Amino acid sequence: MPTGNKFHNWMVHNLEEPFYKAELHRADMVQDRNNHNSGKPKLIVLSLVTLIPVILLVAGSL
Repeated sequence: MPTGNKFHNWMVHNLEEPFYKAELHRADMVQDRNNHNSGKPKLIVLSLVTLIPVILLVAGSL
């Protein structure tokens, strides 16, 4: 369905990408703050930043 594809592309471009960029920015801020700590907080932030867009994509395809 062409209209559905256009709507999906619009959603990805206008809704998901800004949230993804905001999450990356938040992860950078946390990473800068935790540079002196162990790598565990960085791993948690990285997993959250990776997981949130995947959840959005899966929810959008349902």
